[in-house]
Amino acid sequence: MIQGSAIFDKKRLLRVLIGKIPLTEMLMKILLSALALALLVSFGHTTTIHVPGDSATIQAGIYGAANGDTVLVQPGTYTENISVSMNNIVLGSLFLTTGDTSYISQTIIDGDSSGPVVAFQSVGWDGATVISGFTIQNGLYTHGGGIHCDNAKPLISHNHIISNRSDARDEVAHGAGIFCESSDAMIIENEIRDNSSLGGTHNYAGGIYCEYSNPLIEGNVIENNSSQNVGGGICLLNSGGVIRSNTISGNRSRYGGAMSIGVFSDPTICFNIMYNNEAVGMGDGLDIFEYSSPVIINNVIANNNNHLGIYWDNSSPVIKNTIVWGNTVYGDGTPDITYCDIEGGYDGLGNIEIEPRFRDPENGDFHLMTTDCGSPYDSPCIDEGHPDDIDLVLNCQRGLGASIADMGAYGGNNELPLDIDEEGLPVPEYLFLRQNYPNPFNPITRISFSLPKACRAALEIYNITGQKVVTLVDKNLRAGTHEFAWDAGGVASGIYFYRLEADEYATTRKMILLK
Repeated sequence: MIQGSAIFDKKRLLRVLIGKIPLTEMLMKILLSALALALLVSFGHTTTIHVPGDSATIQAGIYGAANGDTVLVQPGTYTENISVSMNNIVLGSLFLTTGDTSYISQTIIDGDSSGPVVAFQSVGWDGATVISGFTIQNGLYTHGGGIHCDNAKPLISHNHIISNRSDARDEVAHGAGIFCESSDAMIIENEIRDNSSLGGTHNYAGGIYCEYSNPLIEGNVIENNSSQNVGGGICLLNSGGVIRSNTISGNRSRYGGAMSIGVFSDPTICFNIMYNNEAVGMGDGLDIFEYSSPVIINNVIANNNNHLGIYWDNSSPVIKNTIVWGNTVYGDGTPDITYCDIEGGYDGLGNIEIEPRFRDPENGDFHLMTTDCGSPYDSPCIDEGHPDDIDLVLNCQRGLGASIADMGAYGGNNELPLDIDEEGLPVPEYLFLRQNYPNPFNPITRISFSLPKACRAALEIYNITGQKVVTLVDKNLRAGTHEFAWDAGGVASGIYFYRLEADEYATTRKMILLK
């Protein structure tokens, strides 16, 4: 049976079915429709299990679910420790079907200090397994009091992950809010706060911990988390991935108040704001250690409590278009720091040392001032980023100048992940189409894919009968990671398929529109 993540390659299918006989465009369309219908057979009999209507508990609903089913939870408090060990199940509150964020705080899963609140084990499919729209609280576990991911790739979106603990005392504790080991989780638009990792000198990450993983951590508010040792907000060890567009504030640790990146880790860190974090040792904002080489582009690291915004030890970070103000940078290694505004100054191409003139930093607004948008001054960081980078969006909330990237979290091309090219920075090793997020969605979702080299790429969306709904892109693209949004406001609820063709590669994934 064809599965939703299987390669949907019509050239390969045609060779299997009929050898090398030339085909008309009509026959090609017929076969494309046939494949879509085959996928419908695979997924068309999905069920929504209502809790508590159909099942008294969330766990009972999960046990009763089949591949592709949705477990939809009504408002209330559910004192449970949930285990998910199957692919392609959607677990959500009424936020999923309504888009009403009030359901997030009304639908509570309480771990009662009896283990992780939610555990994902051996769950794949790159985000086709979803948890969305819950308050996840009062978990207590050595690794991941709130959410524990072991060899799993779930989509964790639009949750409040609060007041969880990882506590091992004389042992090792990791990730009070979220723990990921060998897990490429997508952690999107959550509030992760007031989580604490306890365990003397052997604990890591109050908010999110990832080891041997390549997570996508995007659009989250990560605040007031604490670790007694490493990584108040986030800690990555032996990991890559992307950390993008997060607000990280009020976190505390010994090393890395906002974030610790260590032990051969090389994530891309972009468009984040890190402020009012505290490390009693080193790195109130970022602590980088043990042969790590993160790429740090277009961030604001400001006003952290002990005034050391970025610290690196035995590491080689690449730092570009970033503002480090109200704190300084320092370390031992071979950093590449260019086109940054750094208090205290730093030698390097394009670096400046000028007060950046944020709009209202005392209240967490780190947009740059500009007279065009009603401010009394123009920030000196406008149009001062790397000259090869551009602001594709120009308005009062994003790029503020002509087109050269502004420094800081609102400059550069934040509509797409970074396309890193001729400067020798890492590009994707292989071509890959990711699961859309959010999924299910209403009405906007985002689709991203990676290209290891420049080529022509087409991303198209089809309905369940194989009819093309829209072409999101069909043009030559640079090597790197690309992302496109689809606004499905004008089409009906149901199952849709998105298909990528690039450089003789073709694959299709399923997504669900719920209105």
